Amino acid sequence: MKKQIFFSLVLFALMQGVFATSDVESPSSCNGQWTNCEYVYNGANLFSSVFVNGYASTWGEYQFNIPQTQVINGTTVNTQIQSVEVIPKGKYTFFPTKINVQASHNEGMTFGASHTVDLTNSEATYYVDVTNDFVWTPDRLNATGLKIKVTAVKQGALMGVVSLNRLQVRVIYAP
Repeated sequence: MKKQIFFSLVLFALMQGVFATSDVESPSSCNGQWTNCEYVYNGANLFSSVFVNGYASTWGEYQFNIPQTQVINGTTVNTQIQSVEVIPKGKYTFFPTKINVQASHNEGMTFGASHTVDLTNSEATYYVDVTNDFVWTPDRLNATGLKIKVTAVKQGALMGVVSLNRLQVRVIYAP
C-alpha cells in the first residue's frame, strides 16, 4: 500500500511538472578590454586575459530557449578563472587579484550588483548567484538582453594576469 501511495505521488508530481529544469549556455559575443574575449565561448582550454586594473569586458548572446510558461528559480554565472604573473626564470608568482561580476537584463544599459570573487593562483570554478539582481523572466533570458560583465580588480601593489576560460550562465526554472 505504501509503495502505491509513493508511486501515485511521484506520478502526480511528474504530471504537474513540479521538477525543476536547468539549462547552461555559453556566450557567443563579447566586447571590451580583455584580450581574446571570444576564447570563453567554448571553454576549450583557451583563455581570455587581462592584466590592467579596472579593465572590463561584457559577454552576451547566451541563446537560451526557455518556454514562456516557466518561472525562473535561479540564475548563476559559472566562471573558470585564475590569476598569475610570469616572472623571469619561468616561475609563477601569485599576485592577489579579484574580479567583479555583474549581470544585465537590458543589453548592458544597467547592471545589477557587483559580485566580488577573490581569485587563486590555480584554475578554479566560481559560482556567482545573480538570481536576486533582477526579476528574471524567460523573455529577458531568451533575448539578447542578458549580458555578463567581468572587471579585473587589483588587490595590493601589483596586478596579476587574470585568465578566464569559461563564462557560462546556468538558469533553473519550473512551471
